Amino acid sequence: MASEYQLTSNPRTVQRMADNAFIPDDPANRDYQTYLAWVAEGNTPDPAPPPIYPTTIPSVEFFARFTEDELIAMHSEATTDPEIAVGITLNAAADYIEVGAAPSVHGAMLVSWLDKLVTAGCITQARVAEITRPPEFITPA
Repeated sequence: MASEYQLTSNPRTVQRMADNAFIPDDPANRDYQTYLAWVAEGNTPDPAPPPIYPTTIPSVEFFARFTEDELIAMHSEATTDPEIAVGITLNAAADYIEVGAAPSVHGAMLVSWLDKLVTAGCITQARVAEITRPPEFITPA
């Protein structure tokens, strides 16, 4: 059974699950006082979820995640859209591509490029989620 509270990755904050409020570790805060009383009654908050880190995969593996039709559409669009062309070039030239949550600056540029591909109709938003899923979550076809 889920708890009323969950610890967070920030040790100075707890999350109240009823309304997803984040409660700071502040003795003057009424919500924090309520939380401490709840714990004193013998209750235990749910543990913090494990952090999600970016995962890198070889750029060849990254491009292999696109279907043939998606690659054709992407390259066709690149003939008229320099941002898409540069994205293809930069990502293909990279040794590794970041996939997963909390991307770095390079990951943020990748997200922007993928959004551009969605807007151009080369891929769907659902496919972006599949393409950028960390390897351990990919279901073999």
